[in-house]
Amino acid sequence: MSAESERREFPRLKHAIPVRYKFMSSAVQDEAMERVCDGMTQNVSLGGLLLVGTVPRLEWLKDLLVGRITLGVNLYIPGSEHPIKFLTRVTWIEAAEEQSINMRLGLRILEIPPDQRRVLSEFLTRQSPAR
Repeated sequence: MSAESERREFPRLKHAIPVRYKFMSSAVQDEAMERVCDGMTQNVSLGGLLLVGTVPRLEWLKDLLVGRITLGVNLYIPGSEHPIKFLTRVTWIEAAEEQSINMRLGLRILEIPPDQRRVLSEFLTRQSPAR
């Protein structure tokens, strides 16, 4: 068991799921905040997800890491009519590929309505291999 898996509160499901997300902040004013971005998950849990997507402005990286900018996320799980919506905070960032504008963002869920959490939990339970 690795140190990383020991500190995880929720098991992660490795699954590519389409995501739409928007950067939000009351402290940072920028017209690029209006942009809605598309990305994909590499894994997801009730605690957060690994998102591969773009960051419109590289100068936002520090504000993302200290929580001055959050991300509103719409997760489009297969078989669901509506996306699961929640607010996240970036916990880490890395370049996805050297020649790409895509980043890998570790996101922690900050706020998720109870009904949305239930839908996510049911999806993760259905997708998880039997133990």
